[in-house]
Amino acid sequence: MRIFRASVLFAALAVAPYSMAETLAAPEWQRERDTVHFAKGGKGHNMKSLTMSVMTAGTDGARLKFSCQVTEDGLYSLASGFEVDPSKAGAAPPKRNITPQKRTIRLTIDNTETPVTALYNAHTTRLMPASKTVAKQLFNAIVLNQTLSFDMQGKVFAVAHPGVDPVFEAFAQECPVSNGGVVSETVLERVKNYSHPVLGK
Repeated sequence: MRIFRASVLFAALAVAPYSMAETLAAPEWQRERDTVHFAKGGKGHNMKSLTMSVMTAGTDGARLKFSCQVTEDGLYSLASGFEVDPSKAGAAPPKRNITPQKRTIRLTIDNTETPVTALYNAHTTRLMPASKTVAKQLFNAIVLNQTLSFDMQGKVFAVAHPGVDPVFEAFAQECPVSNGGVVSETVLERVKNYSHPVLGK
């Protein structure tokens, strides 16, 4: 499994004190259902992309999610985000569109702290760091089994995680960002062969 080198990809991060009572004893990683999206490609053609995701579970506190996107052209990227209040994950859609708000959070990894710009959806409580570099920093924190928390508007949220477990290991081995740039034929076939399901009458 690849660790992203600090000298190239890390901006120094930091951690504010938080109560360990906010975390539960047995967090785990859960693989989410893969999704396929259609988007306009840079060469003017419709391009499909596959998104593979894992999210922490087993805790009532804030959850961490990683999403690895691979296009049918073999391009790839890694994104991360937090679910601040998991109890609102299945909330009914709002009657009007909710525009994500820009927030500056203080992300902490072990004993290092840094401000991070993110977009926050108040309805779903999803918090998405604007920079993909943050995803690599968080990925490294999981591999190194470091503590995570973030401060948003004066409230500190501890993010419990199990480090690397078999689910995370499988995700990391499949994502080209963390496996050394290998886009497997299996992943490409899943993207290329996908078609929208035909709905019944």
